[in-house]
Amino acid sequence: DADVQKVAEQQMIGKRGAILAIEPKTGEILALVSAPDYDLNQFSYVTSRQFLQDLYNDPDKPSFNRATMSLKPPGSTFKMLAAIAALDMGVITPSTLINCGGGFTFGRFFKCHGNHGSVNVIHAIEKSCNSFFYHLIYKIGLDKWKEYALKFGFSAKTGIDIGEESAGFIPGENYYVKMYGEKWPRSIMASLGIGQGEVSVSPLQLAQYVALIANNGHSFQPHIVKGYLDDNTRQIIPYKFPEIKTGIKQEVFDIVKEGMFLVVNGAGTATHIKMSDIQISGKTGTAQNPHGKDHALFVCYAPSDNPQIAIAVVVENIGFGGTHAAPIAKAMIEAYLKKETLKKEQIEKDNNQTIAGVKIED
Repeated sequence: DADVQKVAEQQMIGKRGAILAIEPKTGEILALVSAPDYDLNQFSYVTSRQFLQDLYNDPDKPSFNRATMSLKPPGSTFKMLAAIAALDMGVITPSTLINCGGGFTFGRFFKCHGNHGSVNVIHAIEKSCNSFFYHLIYKIGLDKWKEYALKFGFSAKTGIDIGEESAGFIPGENYYVKMYGEKWPRSIMASLGIGQGEVSVSPLQLAQYVALIANNGHSFQPHIVKGYLDDNTRQIIPYKFPEIKTGIKQEVFDIVKEGMFLVVNGAGTATHIKMSDIQISGKTGTAQNPHGKDHALFVCYAPSDNPQIAIAVVVENIGFGGTHAAPIAKAMIEAYLKKETLKKEQIEKDNNQTIAGVKIED
């Protein structure tokens, strides 16, 4: 979608990171941005050796497709995965309460960013309560948690039709046995519950994940090309893409989506992007980075009651997801869902400027 792509590119000027927007029902990619970018016109004829040398030596690596190949911890955007697994397995219900007293102790103390008291899964998503999800991964079990991650396409290539992508990594018990032996420290699991530790995902995988949540566990392989033009008939022949079905119960998605709705429209971590005319459901994330400032993440879909666009935003080395990534997604949602209104407003603005110019000339 040219309008969404344009806004996404503009929003990432001067930043490093990636954005993916997907139509949840079809898997069609509406926008794909890897930033920083480079001038494609340089490849339209003879590309100078100096340009290529500068491009490949650039420390920001603009030739590296961050959208499909960069791998980072997903941070709190992964909390819905634990919630979905626990609810689907029946280890918790919507009324199960877990107490947050500012953190969680298992071998050592794991801090929460607040003191949330007794919270259920809906409000744990809304408030992004770390303590709830530290507890939850132990209720789920490591290999079951990994099993549910695989249902959403993590730790595997999506098969996107541009060829280049990274599979990422979801650790299981075998991995830790190899690393530490049979008595591996179980305290490691706590960080995984909030999307930290050894887990790594791509922005493309995050977009597929939120698209699947938006469409209640069903979609199609992410793709950029819709079809091809038949030379003889001059008809567009659509490609067929593999269907994705998680097999997770509808009521599970209903509960998790209620929490995501409150993140933006309740008392959550992204209320500053709330809109009066379009309801957005989402989840902020801040991925720890040992080499500098944290990475900002935001996943969302809109409208909440009939999702037509699902978005994953990753901005590197900038800070909190709610502050830096969520507003980018909001601008893209407006560009997609308010397309006709915005175009009408622009035409009226242009006409008024023309009229004003004529008056001045007269």
